Amino acid sequence: MLPRNTSTIEAQVFERLRDDLKSNRFLPGQRLKFDEMRMKYEVGVSPLREALFRLTELGLVTQEGQKGFRAAEASNEDLTHIIANRLFLEKRAVEASLNVGDERWENAVVAAFHQLNKATRARPETEEEYFAWERHHAGFHYALVAGCGSTWLLRAWRSVFDQAERYRRLAVQAGHWKVSQKSDHALLLESALARDVPTTLELLGSHIGWSAEYFHPPVNVTAETGDVAVESPRSKVRKPRGKAREPGV
Repeated sequence: MLPRNTSTIEAQVFERLRDDLKSNRFLPGQRLKFDEMRMKYEVGVSPLREALFRLTELGLVTQEGQKGFRAAEASNEDLTHIIANRLFLEKRAVEASLNVGDERWENAVVAAFHQLNKATRARPETEEEYFAWERHHAGFHYALVAGCGSTWLLRAWRSVFDQAERYRRLAVQAGHWKVSQKSDHALLLESALARDVPTTLELLGSHIGWSAEYFHPPVNVTAETGDVAVESPRSKVRKPRGKAREPGV
């Protein structure tokens, strides 16, 4: 039997772990035990440790000296910083994409929106439907920023986007979900293809800002029991006129 490529194994473990952390299969603050994770991912210590170090750099995992690793904690203060940084980075990346993106970039944005539109439901009925929406939602936002021409900017944006996705999934687990078929994404697509920078940035700020307000209730996660408590925002949330907007954090 041929030996498996070590770099491929490390990449696969990294992707699986990142998806599981974003999906809160490991709850915020939960200790990541090597023996259990080796069995779960069917890998040795070396690729697992390498993946954890990479995820620590992305802020999805924290290292406790010689004690090991934990899934990153969740807090309102942390979410506030994530939202602010995502907005800062995404606006700059989108603006650059609109200014320098070529026809291939436009085609990728249209294709990503088509996939997102097909995956959009009034409310996902299954976990698979929700994860499909998440995948295409991330794909559309990535397509918007991908034409910016800066690998460093995209790397920084992806880090905060992954963090925002983790918090959004915590909110969804607690029953918070609003989505409309006629969403902000359709308006973002239209203004981006028109290369209308001011309108696109205004829509983006509203899209991220409103959703962030809706998905910014107090978060309380108990790693030991698996309980997820997200209080309702009640009257503090400014409800939009007309149809509800979809969560775009």
